Amino acid sequence: MRTFPTLGIRLRLWLVAGVGLAGVVGALAYTAVWRSGLAERQAAQQHRLDLVALDMQSALARFDYLPALLEMGPGVLELLRQPTDTELQRTVSRYLNRINAAAGAELLYLANRQGLAVAADDAGEPGSPLGAIFDFRPYVRDALATGHGRFFGVGITSGRPGFYLSYALPYTSGHTASTPADAWGVAVVKVGFAGLEARWRNLPGQVLVVDQHGVVVLSTQDPWRYRPLNDLPAATVAEIARTRAYQTPLNRPLHWHSQPAASAGPQADGVQEVRLDGQAGWLASQRPLENGLLHVVVLEESQPVRQQARLAATLAALATTVLLLLLVLVGRLRRQSWRQRLATQAALQAAHDSLEAQVQQRTAQLQQAQQELVQSEKMAALGQMSAGLAHEINQPLAALRTLSDNTQRLLAQQRHDDVVRNLQRMAHLVDRLASISQRLKVFAYKPQTPPQPVAIAALLRQVRQLLEPRLQAAGVACSIDVEPHTLCAVADAIRLEQVLDNLMGNALDALHTRDAASTPPHMALRAWAQDGQCHISVHDSGPGIDAAILLRLFEPFVTSKPAGKGLGLGLVICAHLVREMGGNLQGGNAPEGGARFIISLPLASVPGQPA
Repeated sequence: MRTFPTLGIRLRLWLVAGVGLAGVVGALAYTAVWRSGLAERQAAQQHRLDLVALDMQSALARFDYLPALLEMGPGVLELLRQPTDTELQRTVSRYLNRINAAAGAELLYLANRQGLAVAADDAGEPGSPLGAIFDFRPYVRDALATGHGRFFGVGITSGRPGFYLSYALPYTSGHTASTPADAWGVAVVKVGFAGLEARWRNLPGQVLVVDQHGVVVLSTQDPWRYRPLNDLPAATVAEIARTRAYQTPLNRPLHWHSQPAASAGPQADGVQEVRLDGQAGWLASQRPLENGLLHVVVLEESQPVRQQARLAATLAALATTVLLLLLVLVGRLRRQSWRQRLATQAALQAAHDSLEAQVQQRTAQLQQAQQELVQSEKMAALGQMSAGLAHEINQPLAALRTLSDNTQRLLAQQRHDDVVRNLQRMAHLVDRLASISQRLKVFAYKPQTPPQPVAIAALLRQVRQLLEPRLQAAGVACSIDVEPHTLCAVADAIRLEQVLDNLMGNALDALHTRDAASTPPHMALRAWAQDGQCHISVHDSGPGIDAAILLRLFEPFVTSKPAGKGLGLGLVICAHLVREMGGNLQGGNAPEGGARFIISLPLASVPGQPA
């Protein structure tokens, strides 16, 4: 009977632990991206809520002045006392028509205490409310009882929806008559929202407005309009039937079901996950208006956020799995290498017993070849790991050495203030070395914090101050020209300082090789704004860049420096750092001579010019 090998207990435990770790990492990535996505969606939805709410409030606030204006109108109060006077009806209706021509309401009419419409701006037109009785409408009853009323409904005579604003007449401050008995009638303004709905359709997502009954009265989705969110209580149905609010049956609820967004965290507080009309996957935010008579709701699909979260979780889990597999593979290779080495030694020992002289010679050769191979592999790995580190810390270490020697001389001269300044510079360089150790992961990881506005003039002065000992020792003049002086770029200050330090160090090295009989050595640092970019130029008066090197300027291990003076990685790292900050690095020979490198970064601000 054939048997199959089974996994050892230790290997199975490692597999279970690896799967569990990948699952935990994926879950953390999913939660982080989901929370971040919900926070972004909430910010966008709050902005849209502000726009929609302001739209509606502006449309309603336009008519707050009408009651006082109507009370002073010719014949308005007389008509409310004499509602059967046809001549007064025509006079007041014409007056209402003139007012509404400027106000732009959907409808403007007057009703007496019995709810009879005695004048209207559209008198004589089809659908005019003139002559109809509206005592069953809440806005008439509320205005007579409290001085004002609010109500959303479909017009009884016109069939058009709108929001009704009613005011008791005579009008007094506070929008209320002295007592209900003092009111002679009611001024009614009907505000239409057709134009608002058209504008809302241009916004992302969906917008709907729900009245106090829980019925959708406005929506960017026509199938949702005049449908309740859920089944209405019998008392509410009876009230709607009595007020004749919608002129349509309410027998198709949307079956609104909502809950707080899962794992949203405090950043997305207020965002709800909603199932609506049989369709799940909505994110909703809402805001009350008109003292809760209306609620504005903004909807957006949650599927894109979930897809991003799932993709992040999948990538994180896969990356963790690949890393674990690599660790297992390295471990297995090391064990195999060790076993192979033991087997080779045993074979060499057995051969040594039979052919001592010949085996000794061959063993020596094999050992030498093996040591060279191991040493070569070690040096290759060490070179890959330390190349970036050696290049990054070389200049700060050189500056530390120069400053330490200078400090000794200053101590001997009793120049304590200069000693303190040197020690401060050395502390800054030590901090920089510490930051460099944190930056060595630049090729593997993105920055954890976004770039910030960096003052270019101050940064250039700081870099020049760090290189001042080398500049003085080489007799190199270094000028700084920043236009405008307050120029700022969006960048990482530490990384940008590393790039400038490297470029200026290269310029100093180039100036060492120039013809001594030529003009005095000079280095120019210049910064300016152009086409929404901040440009920083490092220009030296050296011999320029060799044509053969110029073609491969940003390739690894390409350098004009002698062996031991450079690794040919500086410009590669500089270009990568600048790209990480959203910019680019260019280099070449200037027409007037010497080498010039230009850093281009996003512009943060320029006085008098938009960023």
